[in-house]
Amino acid sequence: MIGVGLIALFSVLIASIKATGDAQIRGHYPVDYMMSGLVYGDGRTAGIPPGYAEALRQRPQFAGVARLREVHATVDGSDAGIAAVDPGSLGTLVQ
Repeated sequence: MIGVGLIALFSVLIASIKATGDAQIRGHYPVDYMMSGLVYGDGRTAGIPPGYAEALRQRPQFAGVARLREVHATVDGSDAGIAAVDPGSLGTLVQ
């Protein structure tokens, strides 16, 4: 009886630890896949074609696809990153 009780205790404890760990990882890394364009040796970049995101949306393997555009600029003498997200993703994929 004691052995069965200990096995049940540890089974519940291990399942709880695993569920907590999974929730923590999903909270910190909510993205499964992220794609970016090529970055050449001289610093130039090549973006992903706009139609590619739409092609991914048509595939049943993906629950959601969000496009994000980012550019680095100088604003009032300071370097800044400016980003824009696909409006259809706001409130669903992007919180």
